[in-house]
Amino acid sequence: EYTYAEAVPRINVTTNTYHSGTIYIYSTFNCIDKRPTLIIHEVLHLFGLEHNVNPSHEMDIMHPYIRDDCDANILDKDLDFLNNIYVSNQ
Repeated sequence: EYTYAEAVPRINVTTNTYHSGTIYIYSTFNCIDKRPTLIIHEVLHLFGLEHNVNPSHEMDIMHPYIRDDCDANILDKDLDFLNNIYVSNQ
């Protein structure tokens, strides 16, 4: 099993907020003119999303074993998670 990249968020445990983070890229996929799946996956980790281990969601961008075809998708549940955390209610 090879690690292509990892995201390391800095979380303030007192306020449970993210302050910054670092993404380490060890290897990339050739996603020219396509979606940079690996990078998006790691950025979403910094936003607080975890891996989706459901085997029926192999094309989910948060699947732990990203394929190298650059075609993974962000699922509605992940967008809802981000909206619930980062969009203020007005």
